[in-house]
Amino acid sequence: MSFWHSFTHGITSAFHTVTHGINQVTNTIASTVDPHLKHLEDEYKSLSSQYNTGRLTLTQDVNTFKNVLNDYRSMVASNGTLLICGSVYNWEETMFDNFLTASKNPPPFTQTSVLPADISGFITKQSGSNHIVNYLLDPVTPAAFGLDALVVSLNFGGIGSSNSTVNTIVNTVLEFSEMASPFGGAIIGSIIEGEIEYPKEINKLQGLYNQLKNRITQVNSAIDQLKTGIQNERKEFIDRMSQINAIKPASFNWRLTDSDPDTAYQQAMVLAVQEYAIIFRLRNDWSNYMSNNPQGTYTQFLTLEKMITNSTNYTAEQVQQFLWLIAQATNGSLYTAWVNAGKPSAT
Repeated sequence: MSFWHSFTHGITSAFHTVTHGINQVTNTIASTVDPHLKHLEDEYKSLSSQYNTGRLTLTQDVNTFKNVLNDYRSMVASNGTLLICGSVYNWEETMFDNFLTASKNPPPFTQTSVLPADISGFITKQSGSNHIVNYLLDPVTPAAFGLDALVVSLNFGGIGSSNSTVNTIVNTVLEFSEMASPFGGAIIGSIIEGEIEYPKEINKLQGLYNQLKNRITQVNSAIDQLKTGIQNERKEFIDRMSQINAIKPASFNWRLTDSDPDTAYQQAMVLAVQEYAIIFRLRNDWSNYMSNNPQGTYTQFLTLEKMITNSTNYTAEQVQQFLWLIAQATNGSLYTAWVNAGKPSAT
């Protein structure tokens, strides 16, 4: 180490030592001359500590809110998909075409991010199009399609809306982004200033702390509301499965109980979408097939559908079985094509 570096380092250390000593003496003098000033300083430091701890609590609570909201929206998307698939199963072709028109375009970009990307992407893959996701984000005339049950769940979680409440909660952490630091007012010759300024700072910080506590209460209230929504979606899932299982028995256990955890319900919902979204895929593919090939046959279409199973989780057997079921449930071109083909079986 050079002489000059050693010299400057020594000077700096000595300065810090002297400064620290002066501050200690200053505080001792201030406390002796005006004990009330020390009381104000302690009060401010205590309130500052509570405020900063509250900020951390708020951040944790908002993160919890985001996670619970994500779980709720995933459940709503899964249940909504099951409701739509169970409904389109036996719709007349005109109604199905109207649904395709209503769900053709995605809603404005301000709404497209409200469904978790993993579940929306999964629904799109399994159903073969964006129609279901588009409709979940912006349910057009649900009463016309018998899908009123969607609206309550969608609005409850801020799906397909401006999400003002959700955004307020998520962004509320920014309102209290600054850490509170002890006000340094007690220095030699400024005892009077400290007596004046500390109460001001205490009142200001107390106001912020009160706002912070209110925000924490609001966030936790929103979390409780979403948890209630999750309980509703658990019951909704059992109802949806009771209906769609009648079309074709599920290959997984969906008869869950109140004691089963939310994760068990979420896993079952994913399996349900994976198994039954083929109903929408086949109806949509048939609609496109007939538009491009009016003279097409049931056998040709079935062969084409079996050829694309590699891009999905469906097997050729599932395609054949569900197409057979849908053909008999509808009274349109698919049914006619099935009859013309000699009413081939599901196997």
